[in-house]
Amino acid sequence: MLAYIDDTRKFNNLNTKYPEIHKNVLEDLVTWQNISNIIAGKLNVAKCGYYILQWQYNTKGYLEMTNDTNPDIFLQNEKNDPQKITKHEVNHASKYLGITTAPNGDKHHTIQALRKICSTFSYKLKITTLTPDET
Repeated sequence: MLAYIDDTRKFNNLNTKYPEIHKNVLEDLVTWQNISNIIAGKLNVAKCGYYILQWQYNTKGYLEMTNDTNPDIFLQNEKNDPQKITKHEVNHASKYLGITTAPNGDKHHTIQALRKICSTFSYKLKITTLTPDET
């Protein structure tokens, strides 16, 4: 059997609080781990990470995202050893469908990612010899 899993994102949008939200996220991770095992794969815990988006009113009365302060989430590996899943801050940018964004809208990491792409592209243009037909 040939199978492909798009393992980029899994969302859990249940409106719950700690400890239920951690339980729901862990159940999703275990399900994903089991699916990977069924197709003879293995979940790469080093590539796993999660956000828990919490909202709080700021001093001006506007809602803004705050970082999760609850305990870390651990997943058991095949030897039953606990492996810590990376918890991301709300301003941590990740790549979604080729675009680097942070859940709280912070553009800092997005701009850094775009600068890196532009720098790499300009370097490749600079060192590549183009024929007259290619210019």
